[in-house]
Amino acid sequence: MTGADGAQIAGSISVQLDYLGKVADYLKVPDVVSEYFTPMLGRWSDLERAATGWRAAADTADKINGDISGSLGAIDSAWRGADADAFVAYLRGIGAAGTDLTDALRTMAD
Repeated sequence: MTGADGAQIAGSISVQLDYLGKVADYLKVPDVVSEYFTPMLGRWSDLERAATGWRAAADTADKINGDISGSLGAIDSAWRGADADAFVAYLRGIGAAGTDLTDALRTMAD
């Protein structure tokens, strides 16, 4: 989803915004355009590009987490003993952290 940037929005209604500013000045009241509207403007396309990057990072983290989890079964079945159990538990912790990381990256994107 790509929307107009703040400058594009303001530019499309610049005559009206200028008029509101002049009326506020003439009436000696606060200029709602400069106090409220302008600060809310932003470069939305930059935010959308950043969100795309966060989503790509989340996809990569998710793939790595899946690779680790997939390998875990082979290790668990081939290796026995306390050391094996400790290592498998360690990798499961990494997997849980990977899931948390993926969730955090997707939250950043949204």
